[in-house]
Amino acid sequence: MTGFISVTETEIKTAIDAIPPSSAPGDDTFRTSVWKPLHSIRPDILTAMMDWPLSCRTLPFILKKVLAVIIPEPDKPDCSIPKAYRMIFLLPTLSKIIEHVVLNRLIDFTSQMTVTFPVWKQEGTVPTRCSSVS
Repeated sequence: MTGFISVTETEIKTAIDAIPPSSAPGDDTFRTSVWKPLHSIRPDILTAMMDWPLSCRTLPFILKKVLAVIIPEPDKPDCSIPKAYRMIFLLPTLSKIIEHVVLNRLIDFTSQMTVTFPVWKQEGTVPTRCSSVS
């Protein structure tokens, strides 16, 4: 595909390292503790698995499947109202890895831009920049 840059082993390692070991897996039931040693032994496997969706600019349906868990809030006595619960959405770990690879690429890309946006449009933080210039 035109303009596509293959995913590197370092990008994947950085993405895996960015995901906390305590991060709960989604429907795939694989924790990052499975992917980390696999990537150190056979980096070509995860590299190929990450390259395909990024080069096609699409995420396979199986990686879009989210496991939602409803947890009651401990300090809410009335269980009849929706605010008495919170939902946690668990993504497959491969989706989390792809998300971090894309996020890191976007951060690198935007950090090279010289365009600054008005402060009122600030919605998040960017590494190495204060919020007034992010």
